[in-house]
Amino acid sequence: MRLTRSSSVAALAPACTDRTQPSSDVGRRLAEHLCPIQATCGCDETLLIPSCEARVEQEFLASEREALAAGLEFDERCVAVTLAAIDGLATCERPSLGPSCPVYTAHAEVGEACEILDHVPLISHCRAGLSCIQGKCEDLDDPHVLHEEEVCVDDDEGNDPGQCAEGLVCDSEDTRTCVPSPYWPPVPVGGVCNDPLVCVEGTYCRPNDLDDPLAPSEESPGLCTLKTAEGQPCSYGLECELRCLDGLCEPWPPTLCGVLGGWWLRERQ
Repeated sequence: MRLTRSSSVAALAPACTDRTQPSSDVGRRLAEHLCPIQATCGCDETLLIPSCEARVEQEFLASEREALAAGLEFDERCVAVTLAAIDGLATCERPSLGPSCPVYTAHAEVGEACEILDHVPLISHCRAGLSCIQGKCEDLDDPHVLHEEEVCVDDDEGNDPGQCAEGLVCDSEDTRTCVPSPYWPPVPVGGVCNDPLVCVEGTYCRPNDLDDPLAPSEESPGLCTLKTAEGQPCSYGLECELRCLDGLCEPWPPTLCGVLGGWWLRERQ
């Protein structure tokens, strides 16, 4: 069972115990917390785990064997954090699950190679608090910031140099460095805009002519407008946080649905 980055849980300092043989205990405890609530939030039926308790225990046992074979160490404290986070999903709200906390880990540091062996609960080479992104451990809360003209494209060995500072973008095709963003500074609410990406966060560029498929543009500009709230009427795709469906702004699904989706990632790997 495998937690994605958006489905990971709060970081704690590793507290490993000696576990060299797989145990069904964690799988049982996970099933006891996840299975009773999986149908409470109206998630798509395709996300529901059939024969949930037995399936969850069986799948985690297989993942546990894989983790032990890879030399990863068990972290009971991350199990407790994971189960507490799952309990919080029963509210059907959208809480942030925080930085990663793998129940099996190799304690790999920033920049070191990694692999996610499972998502719900997370099994990863990276230590607690780091995320495995494209085969490297990264600290998403404290990334390495790059300045103008610094190289921003992975080197020949796949090392990620970091992310461009505010107001800069990575010119990956020509200079391979951080360059000034054409969309900076962002246009405030009520300002004239000619591109969907130029408005401040939480707003969108609403064309004056909604029937013009090329708008907004230099020839047909719009105004930066606050996004429409979930469940409210909409007439333009970009005005909603998620999407405009059947004339209403569709709400984001509860976090529980994303966690269930993370569990099923094993089927697509």
